[in-house]
Parts: sequence; C-alpha cells; structure tokens
Amino acid sequence: MVGECTLEVGTAAAHLVRLQDGSLLNRDADAADGPREEAYREDVLTAAAVSRPAAEVGRDLRAAAESGRGFSSRWCADPLRLASIQTTKLLPIDLKSLLRSMESPIHTARLQPGDNVSADAPQRSAASNRTRPAPGRPCNGWR
Repeated sequence: MVGECTLEVGTAAAHLVRLQDGSLLNRDADAADGPREEAYREDVLTAAAVSRPAAEVGRDLRAAAESGRGFSSRWCADPLRLASIQTTKLLPIDLKSLLRSMESPIHTARLQPGDNVSADAPQRSAASNRTRPAPGRPCNGWR
C-alpha cells in the first residue's frame, strides 16, 4: 500500500491504481522491468515480438509470474500471443477478493485494548473499498 496517500486520481504506481472515482485498488506488479532470470531468453524473444517498449513487456511478464496465479490467457489482450501480455493494466477481482479475505482476520488479530488506530486501519481499508481516508485519519496505520 506504499504510496496510497499521494497517488493521484487516474494514475497507477507499484501495486496501486487510483480510479477516477477515487477508489484505490490493487494490481499485480513488479518493480523490475527486465527479463526474468529464470526465463531470460524467452522474455527477450517475447519483448522483441512487439512494438511496445521491452521494459513494459518485461514488467508485465514479471508481474504475471509474481502473481502466484500462473500464466494464462487472462493476462493477454490476444489469448494466442504471450507478447500481448498486459498484466499491470488489469485489476483482477480475485486479487481484490484475496486481499479482502486477508484484511478481516488481520483486523481481528490486531484488536487490543487501547489500540484503536492500528486495529481500525485494516477494517477501514476493507470497509471503504480502499478509498482515500478522511482528513485527519491515518493514511495507512497498519503498514
């Protein structure tokens, strides 16, 4: 959630996307943009097969690999061409569901007498569908 407080509407950074309505959603992403070490040759050839910048293709390939949900046509604009991969442009509902299912137990586990800020942060995030916090509230008190 790093950067959630400063992310402008209609922009994306790292794992976050701020929609036009102000909602903050997560996406699969990877900070590196080069070929994956374990698939270097394949990634270089995939990036060479399209006119997009190789760094963009590399970032999408790495994000798909890091997603833990495996490679499939879900990441591609053209399901028959891996070179059309666009992982970082997608906001998968299953990622949102996974994160939501993790936030509630974290909230419950962090409930401690007198610790309202840290206990409330994940619940606020989950309940608000990741919208920008109200003025005066901690941006993300559970980092």
